Amino acid sequence: MEKAREKKLKCLESDYFVDGAGVRVGITWSEEHDNRWFLNLLENKFDEAVLLCQTKSDESLAVRLPKAFINRHWHHFSRDGIGEIKFVVMRERGSFYVQLVQPVGKVDVSEYVEKDRVVASEWEYA
Repeated sequence: MEKAREKKLKCLESDYFVDGAGVRVGITWSEEHDNRWFLNLLENKFDEAVLLCQTKSDESLAVRLPKAFINRHWHHFSRDGIGEIKFVVMRERGSFYVQLVQPVGKVDVSEYVEKDRVVASEWEYA
């Protein structure tokens, strides 16, 4: 039986956290649009990215892009004029991809999709 992974995060600011090892984690969320999710995080605010892609009204899948992936593709992420890195996650024939700028194009990230879905039937805001 696989031991559940637990990662405690401390909030730095909205959408940005740090783990016990000092790794900065950016977490962002998007609704689905024809098997695509459009997400963004501010450049230089994260080392790893968790992309929450809503699949049902109360359920999302989590794509965890590790530091090694972010570093390897850093110069191939699309950026806007206000300092945001754009992530486009695509689902095609059961696999998941992130669209990067050319010449790289789409990169298979299926190995980074968590097998357990994130379920949130209610959200409470303070």
